[in-house]
Amino acid sequence: MAKETFLEQLEKLGDFLEEHGAELVNRGVLSRKRSKELDQHIMDYFTADSADDVFCTSMCRSEIFYLLDKIEKKIGKRSETSPGLMNDKLTGQFYRLVVETLSMDIMDGQEEDSGEDVLPDFDSLIHQIAESMKGEKLTDDEKERLGAAFADPETLSQWMSDFSMEHYHYHCPDYAGFLQDGEVDTPLSGLLPHQLAETENFDYDRLVSSLEDWQHEKTAAQLTRLVYSHLKAWQDDPCPDTDGLLLTLALIEHFQVSECLPAVLEMLRQDYDFMQMYFGDICLEDVPAAVLSNIVEADQLPVLLDFMKEPGLLPESKSQVALAVGQLPKRDGRMLLQVQRWLADVLNYYYPKGEDSDLFDGIVLDKLFYCCIHARAVALEPLIAKFYSAYMIPPSMVVDGMDGVKEDIRDGELGTLEDESGERMILDVLSYGDDDSDACRNPDGEDELDDEDWDGGPFDLSDYDFQDYEGWAENPAAVYMPSVDVKKYTLRIKLDHIRPAIWRKIEVPSNITLASLASVILLSMGWCETHLHQFVAKRGKAVDLYVTSIHNPKGFQAVAGRYHDGGRVTVGEILKKVKDKVTFEYDYGDGWEHTVTLTGIADYAGSEKQVTLLDGKRACPPEDCGGVWGYQEICELMKDPASQDARERLEWLGYRFDPERFQLEKAQRAVRGCNR
Repeated sequence: MAKETFLEQLEKLGDFLEEHGAELVNRGVLSRKRSKELDQHIMDYFTADSADDVFCTSMCRSEIFYLLDKIEKKIGKRSETSPGLMNDKLTGQFYRLVVETLSMDIMDGQEEDSGEDVLPDFDSLIHQIAESMKGEKLTDDEKERLGAAFADPETLSQWMSDFSMEHYHYHCPDYAGFLQDGEVDTPLSGLLPHQLAETENFDYDRLVSSLEDWQHEKTAAQLTRLVYSHLKAWQDDPCPDTDGLLLTLALIEHFQVSECLPAVLEMLRQDYDFMQMYFGDICLEDVPAAVLSNIVEADQLPVLLDFMKEPGLLPESKSQVALAVGQLPKRDGRMLLQVQRWLADVLNYYYPKGEDSDLFDGIVLDKLFYCCIHARAVALEPLIAKFYSAYMIPPSMVVDGMDGVKEDIRDGELGTLEDESGERMILDVLSYGDDDSDACRNPDGEDELDDEDWDGGPFDLSDYDFQDYEGWAENPAAVYMPSVDVKKYTLRIKLDHIRPAIWRKIEVPSNITLASLASVILLSMGWCETHLHQFVAKRGKAVDLYVTSIHNPKGFQAVAGRYHDGGRVTVGEILKKVKDKVTFEYDYGDGWEHTVTLTGIADYAGSEKQVTLLDGKRACPPEDCGGVWGYQEICELMKDPASQDARERLEWLGYRFDPERFQLEKAQRAVRGCNR
């Protein structure tokens, strides 16, 4: 039999992706987006007029890592001169091999005069990389074993299963013990294992309506029982009715039953076969993460931390928990700092364990770093760099590794999930409920108007109220450092690059920490603390950054001469004489810079020392409006609020924005809350 060319191998790869794409995504080898891109690139490759780099871009680092990892396992040892799979030289070599191969005109099947194929075949590429890793030529037996393994989709699929189960050793309890007290009541009894198939014309919307009159405690108890009923059914006979459990998860999210968290986590403790059976569909892979992100409360984060520390679980399951926590700040901006601290605790727990621990998994770490980016955990950047320098991290989500972290972590978009609703994912796949319920809604669940509505539909400006004060701070209670001589500081805060000026005037004790001063500034301005912030102090050419978003979390790693913990430094240590200035940065994406100027120093007449907002002018810009330029655009649009562009912006804002409307009294009440 003639040896297959690279083109024939590529065609086989396309067939394999079609059959096993969902497994690749769940295993963490490919993200959903990359799986679709790879599939599309293969299709484009065979229909393109020329081969110009069509496929090269899709050979991303995650596929390369998977390939090299499997080669290493098959070869059985690692080259002493190439200790890391993601060695830049080796990765670059692979890129060159692919590019050199695909830069030739294989679409026409050109051959040289000798009659031999111009292109090296797929096996040759594999052998060259394997030999680079091994540091010596492969034996004929090794070549044969490699070729046979990579040519067989079933073998590749088994590799993925073996990889996921490598450290899995969770012993499930007898779930009958969770089902002793009571039964599942009608109408939820229709979701018990094997019952849904016997139900004609099942109507999810009707089921939801029938549960709305239940007490929340009853709903929580019944849905918890349903989850354990399905786990018991799987335990007895792994031939489940998957729809029943999936619809139970949809209801848990719909009614936001946080009490079901232990049951959902127990579901995530199941083995690879279970996860593939229920969530192997590429459209369902993130259902657990989406459901968790919609039910978890702030006081339940320690429970999720314990789950991440638990040995013997699937990396896919821990990845779902990580993505869920990373999604929380998008659901509730007030949880941003708590999520950042949670990520710090997880990473600091993992780092000393090392690769020999069954807790350590590169796939999970990649997901955690992705979450750090989308929670803007800037203070964790030095710790993340330690991981990348010490361990092999597969670039499944953070494609560019540490370079990607550095580039995106300051202004990463909040949220880790493409689809934020597990309920919607489930109903879309199972086709239950109202097919038109989401026809005119966007992925965020907001009503969306079509072009006809904008162009000719009725519009009433009175439907929109003017903005209200929305200032909020995670830790408003002021913290002071011990000091013998505390002065009364008068500070002027001015938002840079905007005219007329947006400013505030405050009084604070000189021994207030910079972290607490940050809260005072946020409340004075009217920001909602949905983004990171820090103080920037310049001394000649030296620049010191005082991190105020995370108040010295466990594992905070200061960088000498640059990063400092703003919770341990006072404003009096930075501003010492009148006219001294420091910059306060908020939201590294929009890039809001506030100049904080010391305008007065006085003695306190009595013993009571408080923070006070004295005065201010003009409204704080809307959150996430796009920085100075976006703010200026909104101000311009509000001059003609009936225009189509203004209507779109009004729909996005949810209110009419008046740049002159500063509600001083409301801001003063919020600032007084810092004196508790």
